[in-house]
Amino acid sequence: MIKRRYTFNNNKITATLKDSSGYYLWIAYLGSGGSCILKKVSAFNPKVIYFNLTISVDIIKRIKQDSTYIYLAVDSSSYVGIKISKTNPLSSITYISKPEGITEPSIDLAVGSTYLYLLFAGEMSATTAKVLKYNKTSLALASTITLDGSAGDIYNTRTITIDGNGIVWIATYENPIKLIKLETDDSYEYWEIL
Repeated sequence: MIKRRYTFNNNKITATLKDSSGYYLWIAYLGSGGSCILKKVSAFNPKVIYFNLTISVDIIKRIKQDSTYIYLAVDSSSYVGIKISKTNPLSSITYISKPEGITEPSIDLAVGSTYLYLLFAGEMSATTAKVLKYNKTSLALASTITLDGSAGDIYNTRTITIDGNGIVWIATYENPIKLIKLETDDSYEYWEIL
């Protein structure tokens, strides 16, 4: 086994993604003054940099992908997410503006075949969790899903994912954990996992 050690001169890494091709890594670094660094590097030698982007947000929280784009969940006063072309990221960056009524940063995202879902944690101080559902192509906001109501209020969410059947799942960061299943009509149900 060969061990290699790489030294980086950047700040703290906040998110990473192995590109679906297997040849590249996307690495997000904590920035300063409202700018972060996002690099596309070789998966075999991270010192080989293909793209070095300055992203105008405070923190890149999570990176996800589909076959053509990468998507970022971000902490910013103006934006909730970003869509970037994998092959031409220097000229194809689209910022998703923060809609009215959203006060928290996005913490995670899920990329489906038609929709992009951005997750907002909700705080224990009575702000319930939310999911913003965007058309993946146009990035038009399709719906705001507030996780409150007859099925019970949800707080302190942590992750969101889509399974092989296109069902959206959300998990909380509390005891007991709540596992939430988001339906296609934007309703939800949940189970407590002990």
